[in-house]
Amino acid sequence: MEAKQGKNMPIGGTPVPKREIIELVIRNTPGDQIREMLKIQAETDLRRRLDDFSKNQLVEVLQSTENGYNALEDTKANYPLSSSPTLYLVSVNSWPDFQHLLETTTKLAEQMQEAAVQFGLDRTVRSVYIITPAREVVTQIPFQEIPLVYEKKIEYVVSDPESEDFGEVNVIYSLEKAIIWYSREFRHALLLCADFQAVKPILYYCRTLLDISWQLPYLSEEMLDRLAEGANPRTASFSRIDDDSIGNFDAQSLTISDPSLGELRSYRSLSGDPSRQQTFGFYSSHPDLVQGGMGISRQYGRIWTPTHLRKDSLLALSINLIQKTEQELNREADINPNGFIAYYRHVPVTLGRKKLRIQQRYYFEELIKAIIGARRSRSSEFQFDPVFVRNLVEQYHFLDIIPALNIHCENCGDNIARCSICNSPLTPIVVDHQLIFQCSTHPNEHQYQDNELFPCDCGANIELTFSADIRILPGVQLLKAIHRFLGVLENQQFDGSFIIIGHVLRLLPRNRVAINEYHLSEFQMWQTRAHIHQRNISDERKNQYSQILWRIKEKCARNNRHSSNEICSGCMREVITTARIKAGNDLCLSRLFGYAVDEEFDGVHHGHEIADIRYPDVWINTGEEKRIGIHLKSRERSKVRGLGRSVPSIKGLYTQYCHSAYLATIQGADLDIIGVSIPNTINDEVREDFQFVSGQFGYPLVILDEEDWFRIIDAAIEKATIE
Repeated sequence: MEAKQGKNMPIGGTPVPKREIIELVIRNTPGDQIREMLKIQAETDLRRRLDDFSKNQLVEVLQSTENGYNALEDTKANYPLSSSPTLYLVSVNSWPDFQHLLETTTKLAEQMQEAAVQFGLDRTVRSVYIITPAREVVTQIPFQEIPLVYEKKIEYVVSDPESEDFGEVNVIYSLEKAIIWYSREFRHALLLCADFQAVKPILYYCRTLLDISWQLPYLSEEMLDRLAEGANPRTASFSRIDDDSIGNFDAQSLTISDPSLGELRSYRSLSGDPSRQQTFGFYSSHPDLVQGGMGISRQYGRIWTPTHLRKDSLLALSINLIQKTEQELNREADINPNGFIAYYRHVPVTLGRKKLRIQQRYYFEELIKAIIGARRSRSSEFQFDPVFVRNLVEQYHFLDIIPALNIHCENCGDNIARCSICNSPLTPIVVDHQLIFQCSTHPNEHQYQDNELFPCDCGANIELTFSADIRILPGVQLLKAIHRFLGVLENQQFDGSFIIIGHVLRLLPRNRVAINEYHLSEFQMWQTRAHIHQRNISDERKNQYSQILWRIKEKCARNNRHSSNEICSGCMREVITTARIKAGNDLCLSRLFGYAVDEEFDGVHHGHEIADIRYPDVWINTGEEKRIGIHLKSRERSKVRGLGRSVPSIKGLYTQYCHSAYLATIQGADLDIIGVSIPNTINDEVREDFQFVSGQFGYPLVILDEEDWFRIIDAAIEKATIE
């Protein structure tokens, strides 16, 4: 056979390992030709002798024939990376369908470097891009393959004495390959990459341009053991997790190594030490590897082998690793929640646009564990340590939780402790390590400590017991973050909300309804009596009505805004005039609301009432009667973008809405729609928050804002003028 000319590979220019090149040489090159080129005696064992030659010498022999050259080129396809890769297990949240992925990667491959994501010249990896479209790999399990390349910075010192840069540090960039494998049968992908510095840039590239939502995991010690099952440990690293180590070693981290490590007393001692955890191991004779050893690191789910494996062997290894990982995850979710949650420690958690700090992350993960535990409980409950609940309350500003104080009265039932002036729910503060509940708007009115007496509207004095009376509701941002995080976890999706009563978390499953939000103008009473849908208010009248709404509060000015049944009964017998409406001081929002539609609603708001206003009305669209409850708040100073989440009255409305929805869900209170009302413009974020939480509870929402109240005043003034 003729030697192939001009196609000799450069030194080190093939990823095919030496052991396979020897086999290719023997199969594709005549024995006498091999002996002649390499000066091997006839009596010498050829196969054994070839192992003494360098890889480059063997490649030269192989390329001396056309068959050998072609065999080498074909074999290169089995080794898509130039070196032994590290496998990174990546937990997948969402993955585009293959057709979309193919179209996207085809376009990106056509643009090549022009479509690269750049990371800056100061980074080890300056860019990531695609030069070959995604494709499907046919194996026992169908896989999708995404080939990527990245430009890696290499620094070197110029050694040529003739060069002007002799002795200087120069930089060049090497084009390196990486591969992603993913199967729809699993919730994990595998990233094959030789450089750890490229891993996070590649993950970012795929999130940004390929619409892949994924993150690196953190393996539990049990998962490491499962992945290494059946192999012989050669090297192991242990880290101390407890300051009171019971072993003979006081170092923070220890690494031990021995060919027979698994049989050594020191290894068994460290493995059995409860104050230490194994963080890394290297193993020989792994059942998933035909040859070579395997390293496993818990951090980022890193798995590697120094052996340069064929593509089919890597895929088989990948399948086994993913299957073992997901089996162990399912097991850990039941018996080891700490390890299960820790697996996802690299999943970022944000409330709004703020990433949780380490301390807040701890409380967040404890809530996740509690929800998982409650889902597995027949009662849908999970019991916390009381100290944890106390600490959780202290974190409420950072975690977007809504703490409140429940009052149990023998005469009135359960109700939320509220301010005697503005009727807003009390909120906690910590003073000298003491937990105190007070009104955020009127902090000097009264402060309540544990075991103190709280005056109920009925006249009874109720002893407060914080360990039993605290109620905690999740804010919208926290609830969204919990849903996102649970959606990432293996088989843990949850749709709904929860409440913490004392130190017990109780799940509140979502009740789906056809319509999530109603509007006041859709109801018969407001169409036929107030004609609210036909009222177009001029800017001049809006300015007048704004001033009126400043004067008409949630409670009227009588008796220093401490309403009573006697005061309100007297008000109902009094004539409503336009002058009285415009003066506003001796009217409340409830009275004005009712007057506009010929109903009588007073301003006595008992804490045990499920809403400040309750009445039935008919939904025009179907003629169906709806039982409506509305919570009221007085007008606040206007904001440019409308009232936001941080305004105390908005927080109070949120608390009251959630509490009413909870009572309606658990106790079967007779409500079909829960409304919130404040005579202000509220911003879009607040509206979205109420719409979201309404969807979670399954209790439709009605929001009365400034524009609604302008129409209510207009209807009331018109009625007073006629009368």
